[in-house]
Amino acid sequence: MNYRTSFSYTPKGFERLTCLRTLWEFVVSGDGFGSSKVCSTLASFENLNHLGGYLSISGLGYVVDFVEAKKAELKRKKNLPHLELFFNSNKEIEGRTNEDDKFLLEVLQPPSNLEELKIAQYGGNTVSPSWLIPLSKLRRLTLSYCENCEHLPPLGRLSSLEYLSLNNMSSLKRVGDEFLGIESEVASSSSSFIIAFPKLKSLKFESLDEWEEWDTTRREGEDVTLMPCLRSLTIDFCILLKLILIVIFWISELLQLEFPGEADIEVVENVHPLVHHAAIDKRSRSSSSIWALNLRIDVIIESCLLMK
Repeated sequence: MNYRTSFSYTPKGFERLTCLRTLWEFVVSGDGFGSSKVCSTLASFENLNHLGGYLSISGLGYVVDFVEAKKAELKRKKNLPHLELFFNSNKEIEGRTNEDDKFLLEVLQPPSNLEELKIAQYGGNTVSPSWLIPLSKLRRLTLSYCENCEHLPPLGRLSSLEYLSLNNMSSLKRVGDEFLGIESEVASSSSSFIIAFPKLKSLKFESLDEWEEWDTTRREGEDVTLMPCLRSLTIDFCILLKLILIVIFWISELLQLEFPGEADIEVVENVHPLVHHAAIDKRSRSSSSIWALNLRIDVIIESCLLMK
């Protein structure tokens, strides 16, 4: 099956192909076929343990039989490095709640050696399945259109993560230390050395319509390093963002900041005694609330209209 098919459901029968190695897309029925004999369910994955490469599962918002979903046993697909999960949370399914998305996400535990994960159109208020942070080989993570998500999981504890993209999360208003995963770590040990996002190279925040504040501050006595490998930081179309309080000296090797599209950029010098250089989109209507404490860092923000 090719990626992004036009099927409204995945036909029944492929579960008998127990040596199947490639399945680009699996579509859960959402048009009334779900109880018929022509559609496959997530239980069809149970014995497909040779699947590898890339797999996209869409229509997860239509799943109502969680016993069947649990039979998928995605965690046994050891040759599957890339996985996409689409929940279509914008659909209203009778008898189904956003809490069901949280339960289903927990059930769909991927293999421990997963390298790339995308979760889209998910309806829960947080994306925190118990299996996420232990994914020690995860290099790329995208959270997209998780419109009810109010809190971010401690993604800074993902030890191999290199690329992180967060976009179109319209309920997210604040990002703090919980995002770095250092809040509980610091509380449990006052002497240990902590590195948040130890391998992260690219961080993108895009179209977070309600995001107002990024408050990541260092407290006295904490021995914390933030994003030592970061090369690219993008903050785009976060129109309510008013305050960024970042201790950027944690970001020790930030070499390049990228932003999409054609921006009308104003270079602002000496916006704060400790800021060497800041480039602010003129559409921001003002200088900035960025506190950057590394003289080598250039900061670029685009289309954040309320920055002041």
